[in-house]
Amino acid sequence: MLFALYALFFLSGAASLMYESIWTRYLALFVGHSAYAQILVLTIFLKGASGLPLLMEPTMTSAPALPEPGPRST
Repeated sequence: MLFALYALFFLSGAASLMYESIWTRYLALFVGHSAYAQILVLTIFLKGASGLPLLMEPTMTSAPALPEPGPRST
């Protein structure tokens, strides 16, 4: 049972690496340079693998960076 789980993890990782290299080749044709394509694919791959888009609340991206200033007393 444990061996089957390890085999599934291995096959999943191998498939994701194959897809990553295929997308890099396609994007290199689109953006014109393979280094930019590799950076783009790696960024998207790592962001998707982290699960961050699923865990973020919608208010996290729309919150102001600094609080609004209050009225000044003179």
